[in-house]
Order: sequence, then C-alpha cells, then structure tokens
Amino acid sequence: PAPCDPVLSKSGNNDKLLKNSTATLYDISGNPVKSKTPFDGKMNVEKVKAGLYILVVTTNGVKNSFRIIIN
Repeated sequence: PAPCDPVLSKSGNNDKLLKNSTATLYDISGNPVKSKTPFDGKMNVEKVKAGLYILVVTTNGVKNSFRIIIN
C-alpha cells in the first residue's frame, strides 16, 4: 500500500459548524484514543497504531460516527 497522510480530514457542508465540534477517536473496544476540541476537520493520527477505529464528531449534542481504518 502507498503511504498516506497521517491526518484525518473531514469536511462538511458548513465548515463553521464543524469548527464548533468535538471529535473523539475510539478503538474497537470503545476506549478513547485521541480527542480534539474544537474539531476543525483535521486530526493528526501519526502516532496511533494501525487498526479499526470509530471517530465520533459531536456538534450541538448531535453525534455522528465514522469507521476509520488506520494502516
């Protein structure tokens, strides 16, 4: 596989709203690995071990989750 950028990037329809968000990266067991507040759409995952993760982005009490695979 080709090397990838060690920064997760998430954009939305309203980037201003995204900047008022909190993002937490959880391992598959549900343990928090990394968190970022305010979440500006980017999170450095360079030191996170390879595996399957769940990224939860919370904005105004509304949670959205995304499956993330880090190689």
